Amino acid sequence: MVETIKTMRAEMQGVLENNILRFWLDQMQDTEHGGFYGQMTGRGQLVKTADKGAILSGAGEGHEEAVLRHRLYDLWAERICPCNWRP
Repeated sequence: MVETIKTMRAEMQGVLENNILRFWLDQMQDTEHGGFYGQMTGRGQLVKTADKGAILSGAGEGHEEAVLRHRLYDLWAERICPCNWRP
């Protein structure tokens, strides 16, 4: 059972870092105004005029990756895996 949980944690961390985090940093980061774009169509086109959310865009400039990583880990720890785990 413990090994199963460790395996699941590692898999979830991989998805978080390699898929979710990479998507936001590579596709949704607003390099012109800072923060992250608030919307993308189902066909993968940015809607640059869409409102930005305060959770991902209220961090300030210059350290978006670290702030996004921290906020995603917090969300993951609180809602997806409430087991007091931290990377």
